[in-house]
Amino acid sequence: TAINATGQRSSSSETYAVNYILKKPSLDVSSPKNGDTVNSTPITITGQTDPGDTITINSRLAIVDKDGKFSYTMDLSDGDNKLHFVATDAAGNLTAKDLTIKYQK
Repeated sequence: TAINATGQRSSSSETYAVNYILKKPSLDVSSPKNGDTVNSTPITITGQTDPGDTITINSRLAIVDKDGKFSYTMDLSDGDNKLHFVATDAAGNLTAKDLTIKYQK
């Protein structure tokens, strides 16, 4: 609130929260590894990021626990399957990683 020279008060301003985080989120994919060949579907994808971050895999939201561990179950198509991972923190910083795994019946 501000007061001008004649004593008039302004209305209150909105409050905003700003997250400032210098480093990009960590992103470690435990399973599967790039280049793996699997013979069953669906698979469970697991890994680790920083607590509080979000993970998407091919634009789908994965479950991240309070410790930053994530998992996601995904059906695969025959042949090569491209996986695009994005970790996002509260400030909007991104870390991306791409893997390719092969599904062979």
